[in-house]
Amino acid sequence: MLKIMSFVRIWVHAVWATKKREPYLEDKKIRYAMFEHISENCRKKDIYLDQLNGWVEHCHATISLAADVSIAKTMQID
Repeated sequence: MLKIMSFVRIWVHAVWATKKREPYLEDKKIRYAMFEHISENCRKKDIYLDQLNGWVEHCHATISLAADVSIAKTMQID
């Protein structure tokens, strides 16, 4: 009997921006603290974080989700 296994990989490019695109992340200490916070959340939620970067008013992340996890739930950062 032939068994077929499915494989699902969902990639998401998430972008967060500061309110009114104000340069709140200009201070590298604040920006890197935010990056660490996002990275820690990904580790806690078993989310594969491929890339994380940003600039003074926004942040980008490329993440991979499991098939049974919603994008909406993933984007809720505690």
